[in-house]
Amino acid sequence: MQIAFGQMQMSPDEFWNSTPREFFNRLNGFIELRNQTSEAQFLQTQLLMYSELMNNPYIEKRDKPKSFDDYLKSFKSDKKTEKANEVTIKTKEQLFQFMGIKDG
Repeated sequence: MQIAFGQMQMSPDEFWNSTPREFFNRLNGFIELRNQTSEAQFLQTQLLMYSELMNNPYIEKRDKPKSFDDYLKSFKSDKKTEKANEVTIKTKEQLFQFMGIKDG
């Protein structure tokens, strides 16, 4: 209930009238939105850092990336790392751990 009422901002009626399937569909959508928001914020940070790097007069031109895509390539990880970072929630404990809530 803490997750539904707090982070997902569901009303008590929405929570108690939803089936477990509906609740977990909402939860998966909430997690996906949270991940997309994090990715967008990370891209904005990378763009800001690229801009700072390109406009820095103390860095030689030869040391600067040719384009933003070249700059991003330095941050790309392999598929194994990306797969390891995926979140799968199968138990109540995993859900509480992911959301940062102590079971009590």
